[in-house]
Amino acid sequence: MGNPYPDKVYGQVRSFIERQGSEYTEKEEKNAKRFDVQHGKSTCIAKVYSTGTLQIQGSASSLKQTLEKLKEAIENDAVLADELLPFEIEAFS
Repeated sequence: MGNPYPDKVYGQVRSFIERQGSEYTEKEEKNAKRFDVQHGKSTCIAKVYSTGTLQIQGSASSLKQTLEKLKEAIENDAVLADELLPFEIEAFS
């Protein structure tokens, strides 16, 4: 039985991107699941590695900042797949 953590991270990232209303595509890469995320004119890449590590790539933008906040929340084990994060709630206020 494999480590469920990468699947948990994958689910959290996918759920988060969908809640943000961003367009995205998914690709399988060697040792990673890749999300190409677009929101407005901004584009970023989020990769979930088989180790459970989340890597965010792309030029500086509000989209990248938001995905970095997601990464930080996951690393601090603060995310459940269907929960809004504190910074998401602030954005809706």
